[in-house]
Order: sequence, then structure tokens, then C-alpha cells
Amino acid sequence: ASVLGCGYNRVRNVAIVTNKQVSTTLKMGKWFSRQSRRAEPPPAEKKVYSWDRADRPDPKDYMYSDLEGVVVGKLPNTINGQQFLIQDCKDCAIYLFDYSAAVTVDDCVSCQLFIGPVKGSVFLRNCSRCRVMVACQQFRSRDCNKMDVLLHCSSQPVIESCTKMKFSCFAASYPQLEGQFSSAGISLVINNWSDIHDFTPASGEINWSLLNHIDFDLPNDNAELLEVGLNILVDKSITPVTVGVAQHPVGQSCLVVFLGRDHKTSVAQAIEVARQANKKGLAIVRIQELLLPKQTIIDMFSPNEKLMQKAAGAKLVGMEIVHDGDCKAVVMAIVSEVYPSAFELQDIYVSRDPETISTNIELFFNAAQQSLTL
Repeated sequence: ASVLGCGYNRVRNVAIVTNKQVSTTLKMGKWFSRQSRRAEPPPAEKKVYSWDRADRPDPKDYMYSDLEGVVVGKLPNTINGQQFLIQDCKDCAIYLFDYSAAVTVDDCVSCQLFIGPVKGSVFLRNCSRCRVMVACQQFRSRDCNKMDVLLHCSSQPVIESCTKMKFSCFAASYPQLEGQFSSAGISLVINNWSDIHDFTPASGEINWSLLNHIDFDLPNDNAELLEVGLNILVDKSITPVTVGVAQHPVGQSCLVVFLGRDHKTSVAQAIEVARQANKKGLAIVRIQELLLPKQTIIDMFSPNEKLMQKAAGAKLVGMEIVHDGDCKAVVMAIVSEVYPSAFELQDIYVSRDPETISTNIELFFNAAQQSLTL
């Protein structure tokens, strides 16, 4: 009996322990189950790619293709920095009154194009007998023939396999244009329109030439575009109109440097002086903005300590002006009329010494050229 009792007790004890283990295991299972459910991360949100977005710009809204004999265009605030394509158009007048990221023009014939400020490059390919007015950071053309281009370009314009290309300086205004220049990051005063680089020069042939003026038509046949207020008069242009070094007129030169209280002021003063100079028949040869090296400042302005101090570390605007009379006297009269206190404050410098004028012009614009190549 004792043996049986002991055996029974052992079996019962084992059974009891086993039941506790089972019970505990079940409880732990429920706890771990709850914990595992709590630890599960929320389902990942589906990634939305740019091409899946409902508000993604439609490329069809940023192109003109296969048009003939029409006047069309984009109003301000309708491109807003998108890329634009113009292709396969004939006998059309197309106006882009807004800033863009880049513009490509392919296979167009006998068209007139106005292209507002372009943050990147404008590329003309396989076009002929077109007239184009454009402001851009970079200008490139390839396989084009008989093109008239009114250009504002921050860098050196490039042509390749092109013939009978004519270039002139950009001259335009409308109320939103200056703001569009700013949005595109284009300087109002840096314009290398006349410094053409031809990748494929032909011996004995001239692939490009420079003109002082090229006619350009307003969108008279489109009332909505006409209301934008495009003005192409030189004395209304928001950018200075220059003749370029290659067309350097005969006459006396002088250098004008703007050292206003800030760079924006210097730019505004330079544009207004250039506008008034053009009205009086003076020629603006070239204009640039840059930070002058310390040694160039000393060479140009010494021993004037105030001028050297103002020029140090400031982005200056300088222009070369030519007149068939006493250039410096006429320019100083213009400056005194427009900004009466400029000379007293030394906000504007006009080179006066005949022996140093040409040297200072070369010092300034050589420094500008070197800054472009860095």
C-alpha cells in the first residue's frame, strides 16, 4: 500500500505539475501573442513617385509642336521654371513670357520666338530663317542657317555647324521681366552676347556676324499676349544695350565703375546711366560685374583710400563707354544729372586721366574675363 501510495502520489504530483506547466504555458503564450501583436510595425505607406502624382505637370502644357501660321504664347506665371520644347513649327510667332528651366527649339522654319529668362540652356537645332530674342545662362545652336538672334547670355554663346548666323544685343521690357530674371538667376548686367565661339569654323567663310540692331515684332495679332506689354525700345530695356568689343566704335573711351552702398544699388545705377548714355548717342561697349582682386584695386584706384576701401570685398559693376567727343566730360555730366551726390559719396567712379583710361579699362575687363574662366 505504501508503495502504491507513493506511486500514486508521484504520478499525481507529476500530473499536477504538468497541469501547472500547461496552464502557465498557455498564459505565457497569450502574453507573447499580445506582445508580438503590439511589436508589429504599422504597415508602410505606399511610396508615391513623381510620375504617379496627380498634380504632376503635363508635358503637353510645356510644348508647341507641329504648328503653322499662328501666333501663340505663354503668359507670365504659366511656365514657372519648367522645361519647354518648341518643335516642327513653321511661319509662327511664339512668345514665352515667363522663366523656364531649359528650352529646346528643334526643326523650326521662318518663325519668330521670344523666350523669357532661361535658368539653364537654350538649344536651337536644325532651324532656319528664324528670329529669336532670348535671355539665358547658356546659348547653343547646331545645324542652323540664316538665324537672327537678339541675345542676353551669361556665358559664352556657342554655335556648331551653323551658317549665316546674325547676333545682336537683347533689348526688352515688360512688368514681370526683371522678376523673371531674378527667378532664373540671371544677372541683368552680365551679357556676353557678342563673344561667339564657333566650334566648326570654315576657312574662308564667315558663319556669324554682329549687328547693332535687329527688328522684332510685337504680338499684335493676339490681344491677350499684347496685354503683357512687351517693349523692345532700347531706352526702355531692363538690361543695358551694348555694341560688343568686336564692333568697338571709333572715339574716346572711358571707364565707369559703380560702387553703391550695395550691389543692387550699383546695378540699378549702371542700368540707368547706360540708358541715359544711349539716349545721348554714346555707345556702351561692354559691361561686367565682379569682385576685383586686391592688386587690381590698388592698381586702379591708388592713392584714393576711400575708393580702395569701398572696392575691397564688394561686387562692382563696370562699363566701357565710347563717344566721338569728350567722353569723360559727357559721362560725368550724365552721372551728375541722374545721381547728383554720386561723386561726393564716391559711389560712381569715372576715369579721368587720359594716360590711365585705357590701362584701367583693360585691368577691369581682364579681371572680369579671368573670373568667367575660373
